[in-house]
Amino acid sequence: MIMLDGWVWQRSCPIPAPGNGFAGRTGLVLELLNIPDFHQNSNTPLDSTYLGCYISLCMEAIQLLQSPAEVPSALAGDGACFVRQRIRHWSRNSRTVRLGRTERYAMKVTALLVGFLMGFTLCVGVAQADVLYNTLPGYDNSAGATISGTGAATQTYLSYAQPFTVAGGNFTLSSVEVAASWAGYPLRNASTVSLSLLADNTGTPGSEIESLGTMSTAYPASVIQFNSSSHPLLESGQTYWVAMLPGASNTWASWCVVGSHTPGLGAIDEGSGWATSTNDGICAMKVNAVSAVPEPGTLLALCSGILGLAGFAARHRK
Repeated sequence: MIMLDGWVWQRSCPIPAPGNGFAGRTGLVLELLNIPDFHQNSNTPLDSTYLGCYISLCMEAIQLLQSPAEVPSALAGDGACFVRQRIRHWSRNSRTVRLGRTERYAMKVTALLVGFLMGFTLCVGVAQADVLYNTLPGYDNSAGATISGTGAATQTYLSYAQPFTVAGGNFTLSSVEVAASWAGYPLRNASTVSLSLLADNTGTPGSEIESLGTMSTAYPASVIQFNSSSHPLLESGQTYWVAMLPGASNTWASWCVVGSHTPGLGAIDEGSGWATSTNDGICAMKVNAVSAVPEPGTLLALCSGILGLAGFAARHRK
């Protein structure tokens, strides 16, 4: 234990003697303990070694929080970073160290910083991937929207776009997955396709928000993932379009449709601009994103932790 002006930082096991080391040990539990009536302590001064051990403990706790599988239940429960309780029985192996005024101030500042970092880590940790749109399951390998360049056997430029609408809050784009293949079997043109995220322009594809890159297709069809590099904001209630374009002049590819061949809204560009239709089959794609705002419960836990630590420092300020 390290005593801090009536408060104690306690590890799940006694603090080792200087030089034994404990960094990287799993199962770390840090508790902020209020002991107003504590008086059974030694007068051993805190040297730089123990202060270094204390800081190492804090950093180890942060590292553990970054690995959800290893987060101790005492830290994870109810979003709390610290557990406060009274000590009524003492362990003979516990080691208590009195701090001087300078060390107390340094540790208060460190405690506030560590509390903030732990809370921030928890906020980041809950930001998980969300699927905004998914028609990939059961796609048809034998049918799809033709994507071609003027140098292909079709000698016609063809690209296709499909819309999706964001629901449930704001998100940032992570990636888009599509099912595509070469077309013109058995010729099997070695084809590449490009994918873009487009804004909506009163029900038709609008300006480009981000080019997601160019990838090769194969035969039979396979799922290709295009990762976002700029992670644009996708606003709740707004419609966006994913457009597949020929990646080269000789491209002849197919964007697979869903197995049921269910018709839906889409747009085709034959070189003169986008034209919408509701007669074509829905193409197979999956839009992956990350919530742009932490969950309210997580923000409440973070703010509560910061306010609690600030109150702790103020109450013990001399």
